[in-house]
Amino acid sequence: MTFRPTTLTVNLPVKDLATSSRFFAELGFWFDKRIANENMNALVINDDAYVLLVAEPYFKTITKKANKTIADATQHRGDRAAGSRQ
Repeated sequence: MTFRPTTLTVNLPVKDLATSSRFFAELGFWFDKRIANENMNALVINDDAYVLLVAEPYFKTITKKANKTIADATQHRGDRAAGSRQ
């Protein structure tokens, strides 16, 4: 696989890179080791799409929003609802 201008790459911050990588591997995803290092692992969606699992401390160095909460699964606003398609 090579990166082309049409390649979609999403950076996803994770608290524990090894645990997150194992989780996705157990779901059947595979990783492109050419892109991996101690700070990130490239989960392959298809030839044109990757999700980079990025260790949170490193992620904070590559984003301009380092002081914001990245995600907190314990928080729930409760004001989101899916509408019916009918």
